[in-house]
Amino acid sequence: SKIVCLKCVKPKYPKQALIKGITGVVSIKVVINKDGSVRNAIVESSSGHALLDDVALDAARKSTFYPIPKESSIRIEYDLRIK
Repeated sequence: SKIVCLKCVKPKYPKQALIKGITGVVSIKVVINKDGSVRNAIVESSSGHALLDDVALDAARKSTFYPIPKESSIRIEYDLRIK
């Protein structure tokens, strides 16, 4: 079954990263409970910057999904660049 985001939280670009011009892509593995809540989130591939990894993890943990038949996991990629 397809996992659909109910409330997709976008990472907040850290002010320190902005000042330093730090950008990167973070890949997060998100484990989703049957009720659509996030059970766990782990960094699968780091941006190389803890600042960015932390905001991506935080966003993933705060996201919610539509209920699913069984516990499942997905990968979410956050592209953190200065727009």
